[in-house]
Amino acid sequence: SGAATAATAAANATDATTTATDATITDATAPAPDPPPSRRPNISDEAKAELVAYFNAGGFGIGDRLPQTSSDENLNGIATRHDLIRPQIRSQFHSWKSRAYGNSDVILTTDPQALSDTLSSLLPDGFVANVLKVIGSGVVATLMIAMSRMKRTCDSTMSSM
Repeated sequence: SGAATAATAAANATDATTTATDATITDATAPAPDPPPSRRPNISDEAKAELVAYFNAGGFGIGDRLPQTSSDENLNGIATRHDLIRPQIRSQFHSWKSRAYGNSDVILTTDPQALSDTLSSLLPDGFVANVLKVIGSGVVATLMIAMSRMKRTCDSTMSSM
């Protein structure tokens, strides 16, 4: 009975080896999985320049959305000429809006008193004192940025008239 158990164990080991070898052969001959979808090539500098010119001429505001390509002949022409898809155009639109309306060019170099004086000259008496009592200095910096943008917009509008 001990010899029969040993023989059965040896047979099982041989079967396990054969099964493992068969699995290896099957894995090696299996077709390779499909490669990931290829990325679109980068947008050419010429296409970027044409899109920026379109965005500048379009008068888009910070809250405006990108128009549908099919509904805008100029945008459709750019997309066709440069073989662009909507996600590529949308990415360029978001980059343009970040540059046009972003905070990257605003640097506050004033002390709190200068901030208070500037705000006081632009707002009704007592307003700045009350605001400064209620809210923290982080919000005041945000107000200063907004006021700076309003001034730039007014200045550029006045200069174009």
